[in-house]
Amino acid sequence: MLNLLGDVWFDADGQPQEPDWYSVLSLPGAHLHLYGKEHARAGRKMGHLTITGPDVASVKIVARRAAELLGLPGLNAI
Repeated sequence: MLNLLGDVWFDADGQPQEPDWYSVLSLPGAHLHLYGKEHARAGRKMGHLTITGPDVASVKIVARRAAELLGLPGLNAI
């Protein structure tokens, strides 16, 4: 599971952007859960992404790719 904080809704310059859900949801086993909050802001939990798969190794690969697509930092430990 990857937590989706409001930071994902902003680019590197702080400008609003819609995350590339199409690319993320095209990944095998990706399931998006948004909480319906109207306004995103840095650090605010807006939802989460779960990844399912046949084994831990394949789920880790997909999770890393999803994190990369969303610009999430610090997933080297996965």
